[in-house]
Amino acid sequence: MKVILLKKISQLGKAGDIKDVADGYARNFLFPRGLAELATDQTVQTLAANQKQLAKQAEHDLLLAEKNAARLNGLAIEISGRTNDQGKLYAAVTATAVVKKLKERGFNIDKKQLQLPEPIKEPGEYPLMVNLEHGLEAEIMLIVSD
Repeated sequence: MKVILLKKISQLGKAGDIKDVADGYARNFLFPRGLAELATDQTVQTLAANQKQLAKQAEHDLLLAEKNAARLNGLAIEISGRTNDQGKLYAAVTATAVVKKLKERGFNIDKKQLQLPEPIKEPGEYPLMVNLEHGLEAEIMLIVSD
């Protein structure tokens, strides 16, 4: 029986694949769990149209991500904080503070996308990598001043 996978199934395929499976496997496992649907002419045509639309959307998203990467690359962000007598910051600069500054500048970045291994506790300049969608990266410069 030919089925269209609706979700990724290990050892079988990814969503959108058309696979030939045993009738019992399809009726008793795939269909009841919503993992696949019967591959009729109409569903195959609908799948093809959806894949074209998804490809266009992915291309558009890639262009937006490339523009964001170009705008972010080389951007300098300054965060100031109070320091003690030894030159250490009272409050460490975290990814959340950097993301807040980026949002003020109009960038929609999640703190998980920012590569900041540990909070910054001393003034200075720190290069940070931002992981964007589609595997793109941008380097920003974080300037921590007192």
